[in-house]
Amino acid sequence: MSAAPEAVDDSWISLTGTILRQLGEERYLFQDATGTIMVEIDHEDWRNVSVNPETTVRISGEVDRDWLTTEIDVKRVEVMTASSQGFGQLQRNHSAQTNPIDGGQTSGQSLSLLQLH
Repeated sequence: MSAAPEAVDDSWISLTGTILRQLGEERYLFQDATGTIMVEIDHEDWRNVSVNPETTVRISGEVDRDWLTTEIDVKRVEVMTASSQGFGQLQRNHSAQTNPIDGGQTSGQSLSLLQLH
């Protein structure tokens, strides 16, 4: 995370990478080419986007710094796909009632944890 650790608290940031795994109910480990950082994504901020650890996403949100840690409070998740011409374009999955990590069915606000081995 080349920009995130130095960013001012509450500043807006966008990063492109992958969400490696779910750490808690709304906490995830995000990775880009420069490293990893913990991100918080509220259920409503997924907006029916489904991802897995191989999905490239752009996350946008506010830097949340305290004494010992820096994380991102994500407000938008966008799936990045390559068009047939080689240019990146955004694509959202609008399927209703899906888990944002694996695309499985959800009930209410509960989400199943991503399981990696």
